[in-house]
Amino acid sequence: MICGPVVLSRQPVVLATHPSLGIKTLAELITFAKRRPGQSYANDAATGSQQHIVAEWFARLAEIKLEQVPYRGGGPVINDLIGGHVKIGWLGSSSLIPHFKAGTLRLLAQSTAVRSSNLPDVPTYGEGGFKALVLDQWLGVFTPAGTPSAIVARPTRWAGQSRLGCGIAAADGGKDIFTDCLNLSGRSCVYRTGGP
Repeated sequence: MICGPVVLSRQPVVLATHPSLGIKTLAELITFAKRRPGQSYANDAATGSQQHIVAEWFARLAEIKLEQVPYRGGGPVINDLIGGHVKIGWLGSSSLIPHFKAGTLRLLAQSTAVRSSNLPDVPTYGEGGFKALVLDQWLGVFTPAGTPSAIVARPTRWAGQSRLGCGIAAADGGKDIFTDCLNLSGRSCVYRTGGP
């Protein structure tokens, strides 16, 4: 059995565009893409990544055709987006925020059910008419079953988490992230954050 996860971070997948496109909303992007089927977009990982899934999911729901340009990481995607070499990209929010604030990239939508507190001015896909498109990226730590509790407690402390319980709760008010836990042997071992 695997115990965990201790959730270290959560972020939405965000749709970014180069300002030269003049696109400010999902509706404008859809109109643009329908006029230019097969428009290239960049994502920071290979086929099947969360960024790729969100991009293809959006394209399918919006009934548009986009062409994936996979990269070897977020850094090269950001550089090419800022440089205008690619005009549309899907990435995790943390790498996009500084460029959004500087005005070098526009952020059209985020993939969480509600707006991230780090991006209060960026609408969700649901607000843009795509209520089914919800994906919450997270990074966590897992430990093998039987790991001594003193060792298991370390990442919990590091992440600012304290309670052991069933289910996983987010630091933002104790809201459930998952309804079930990874359970490979019939025994549950999942951490809760220090939220209320």
